[in-house]
Amino acid sequence: MSASSSSSEVSLKLLIDTKAKKVLFAEANKRFVDFLFHILSLPIGTVIKLLNKTSMKFYRCNSSCYSNVTDDPDVTCPRCRIYSMTTQLTFVGGGGMLNGTTEGGGFVKGVVTYMVSDDLVGPFVPNIQKWVSALGLIANQSVPVHIINKQIPLKETKMADDSSSSKVSLKLLIDSKTKKVLFAEANKEFVDFLFYILSLPVGTVIRLLSKNSMVGSLGNLYDSIENLNDMYMQPNQSKDSVLNPNTVNYGANVALLPPNDVVPKARKFHKCPSHNTYVTDNPIAVCPSCNNKMSTEVAYVKGSNSVKETVETGGFVKGVVTYMVMDDLEVKPMSTISSITLLNKFNVKEVGGLEEKVVSLEMKEGLLLLKASLQCKNVLTSVFLA
Repeated sequence: MSASSSSSEVSLKLLIDTKAKKVLFAEANKRFVDFLFHILSLPIGTVIKLLNKTSMKFYRCNSSCYSNVTDDPDVTCPRCRIYSMTTQLTFVGGGGMLNGTTEGGGFVKGVVTYMVSDDLVGPFVPNIQKWVSALGLIANQSVPVHIINKQIPLKETKMADDSSSSKVSLKLLIDSKTKKVLFAEANKEFVDFLFYILSLPVGTVIRLLSKNSMVGSLGNLYDSIENLNDMYMQPNQSKDSVLNPNTVNYGANVALLPPNDVVPKARKFHKCPSHNTYVTDNPIAVCPSCNNKMSTEVAYVKGSNSVKETVETGGFVKGVVTYMVMDDLEVKPMSTISSITLLNKFNVKEVGGLEEKVVSLEMKEGLLLLKASLQCKNVLTSVFLA
């Protein structure tokens, strides 16, 4: 996210209504459209990390062992069992996004100029003047228009119901005076669901919540990709890989989500056959040094901070613990002392004003929680007390 003189830049031609001070359309090349496509494949957790200005870092063994990769520099190489894995690698975006060529890499073809509106709505047409003519801006000269070039550093940059879905119970502690959920007492299944949200690709979230219910312009972007003719896609790519990306299987069925959207997918990484300084999670990504596909698979080594699957039931957290989930979805182990501390924090004077309520969640509530988590800080209150 931070500016860098070595970061790749992309040209974007903007058509601006100078009176309204608003961008009407942008004329974009392949690399910018690839960037938009790539957004939908990013897991929610990665988006949060990027917006917090932290970057993904991967490492290999300090020796000549190139067959393993990790995101924890404190682990020991499982092959040589001697050296630590502290040699940092350069991560290459999926599909060779930053280094896609006309012939391969990325999502769309490079021989076309694409049009992107201010709210990311298509369709994509070849020429910016067609947009202007269609709006009558040139013929009527009703709006002064400026066309400028902008350099963009890429590194800156109806809910379904299912009666057969599993149920999860949640015990809410409610301040009846303020009509607000103070916190919830939750089991492993509910906490696993919250953790799993962070692994969901943006495209999957849009599909689950429906395009029209999305905040911002991501729903429009999703709709534009859906309507884009397949002739613009690279031969080795499909729109389905962006609109319906697979999610990672963490060893258990995730409650509160449609079963068809939890598609098992092992975490895999690849490197260039000729260069050992780059790593990617997409086997068709292009090596920045030689433009060859990064198709050589390397083993992922879990670090000490990685999420461990439980032996009995999989998922993320252990099932022998009761968890406390705050209204803003902060999760911590449940304890009596913590509960008392929170009551003081919320300035609760009378215990008699507190209400305990047990709610049963199914897929409908799970999707409502997912939607609310993207829109507000009082998630439990908005879903269960609204």
